[in-house]
Amino acid sequence: MKGIMLRIKAFFSDLWQRNFSIRAVIIAVLFAALVVFAGMGYFYDRQIALYKAKYEDVLANTPEAKVARFQKEVLLKEGVDLGVDFGDLGKKLIEAGVIDEEKFLQIYSFSDDREKYKAMLTGKDSRENIVMDEVNSRFILNALWALGLAQKSDALANMKNEFDDVSKLASTGGWSLGKEDAMTYYGKSELLKLSDDQQKLVSKIAGNIYRPCCGNSAAFPDCNHGMAMLGFIELMVANGKSENEIYKVALRVNSYWFPDTYMTLANYFEIKENKKWKDVDPKEVLGEKYSSGYGYANVVKAVSPVGGSGGGGGCGV
Repeated sequence: MKGIMLRIKAFFSDLWQRNFSIRAVIIAVLFAALVVFAGMGYFYDRQIALYKAKYEDVLANTPEAKVARFQKEVLLKEGVDLGVDFGDLGKKLIEAGVIDEEKFLQIYSFSDDREKYKAMLTGKDSRENIVMDEVNSRFILNALWALGLAQKSDALANMKNEFDDVSKLASTGGWSLGKEDAMTYYGKSELLKLSDDQQKLVSKIAGNIYRPCCGNSAAFPDCNHGMAMLGFIELMVANGKSENEIYKVALRVNSYWFPDTYMTLANYFEIKENKKWKDVDPKEVLGEKYSSGYGYANVVKAVSPVGGSGGGGGCGV
């Protein structure tokens, strides 16, 4: 048997050495096989890459993944620096009776940040810029609500002229954290010194900022969010902030007050307008078309809500 194998081996070896044509055929066959196997490898690698990309895209667009992604983009974990401080406003609001310190802080009696809130409110920690985040957004909402309610403004004067009994609005009737009822303080204090031009600027900006709980802009602050936004705008204008900067920060502020709404809007702009949240125009998003109650209702007809109910915070303390 061994001898037969040796003769066969010798035959093919001699054939290989003597016959160039056969040698060329063998090489060509081996090369073709190599090309075929390489092509099959590329094809399978390509298919695997395509399936992987498709799978990752599916995972990235699950409801849970979208919430996580938009939370990161819309609700900055580190918070947003408003670029202004409270100064002695909290102290002034307490002295005027607009804020009853005991009632106000009672809301946060079980909060780990109660002492920090107290320091901000009483002026002991008031020279640092306000940094708003998911945890303190409600505290800042109520503090700005008090400011918007008490500060003398064209917006409050106009609302009183346009509405028969402003005491029955959510922004006034719902304010229960003062020494007396809200109308005792309604637009009667000059906590911030605003010139006539600054008052006009406040009204202009307020008229362009809506909130999804209502159909009105901050120029008609008939709920707590509207009154707080008015207070925010007044504080920013008093500190010399530009219109663009105010709109930019106001969008962040509204996003903390209405997280589901603005995550859904981020989803809308990504799907319908092919825009990332960082590239949207804050003034446009804050306007009637997207941020009013009925404007947002049209948005959720176009895309599914992200994050839950699709709404935002309630209009009480």
